[in-house]
Amino acid sequence: MSLSSLTRWHGDSFVDRSVSRTCGVLLTSMTGATGFLGSFLLAELYRCMPNGQIICLLRKKSERQQMIGATMRKYEIDSNIVREIETSTRITWLEGDLNLSYFGLSEEQFSELAAQTDHVIHNAAWVNGMRDTCHASD
Repeated sequence: MSLSSLTRWHGDSFVDRSVSRTCGVLLTSMTGATGFLGSFLLAELYRCMPNGQIICLLRKKSERQQMIGATMRKYEIDSNIVREIETSTRITWLEGDLNLSYFGLSEEQFSELAAQTDHVIHNAAWVNGMRDTCHASD
């Protein structure tokens, strides 16, 4: 299976195929990019890895641009970096669910992602405002 097959599934580029991994390009998969810490991590990854590709697994892909830009602006992350991130082809946004097998991706998609990923940053948190505090340590 190739990365082009993921393009078919997700309708947009999985990674920039014009950049070869043999040139030192790293693929980082990340969860939790839309939260407080995640927005700083994503900005720093983007800044420090100018040839790197970043895949962000999000609960709802449709909310990504509004949410990530708003979060970054709220915490006063460099506005130039925010603008670049909002339109970057180096970042791919995948909709998924960490509670599901293969993060809600097909087994084939998940295997492809796992095979291509050089680093994983798992920064997601389980958010449930209705859960009572006596279960918080579970």
